[in-house]
Amino acid sequence: MIINYSFFGTAFAFVSQIQKMNLKENAIIFIVDDDPFWSSLLTQLLEELGYNNIVKFKNGRDCLNNIHFRPSLVFLDYQMNDMNGLDVLSQINRKYQDTNVVLCSAHENIGIAVNAMKNGAFDFIVKSKCSLNKLADLIAEMNENQKKKKKVF
Repeated sequence: MIINYSFFGTAFAFVSQIQKMNLKENAIIFIVDDDPFWSSLLTQLLEELGYNNIVKFKNGRDCLNNIHFRPSLVFLDYQMNDMNGLDVLSQINRKYQDTNVVLCSAHENIGIAVNAMKNGAFDFIVKSKCSLNKLADLIAEMNENQKKKKKVF
């Protein structure tokens, strides 16, 4: 059997690009925050990165009532009126441990960040320090971790 590697490589690259597009098109992202400015800013940044299936919730309870839709990523505010972000994170992890959660806060607090990571958050971001590049890097790192978890030996 003869395999034309140059053709195979080109076909593989094409399929890989299609898969990346489908991942962005199929990814469901939840933004859970009672601050409309932050929700809008984060939505705009995610859309610039090519993500369009974004669902916003103003509180943790609404997020938990819809977590069965299995979002690929949840941006979760730490301080909300109805529930603490760590409480919501804990409930998400009880049902769907493979859901990536990024805890967001307006305050830079190492204690909250450590608690978030210990309780299963993928990362912790300070809202004022979030940028398009940082968000892109965070999502790229998350995707790399997902690939490693799914690796079959």
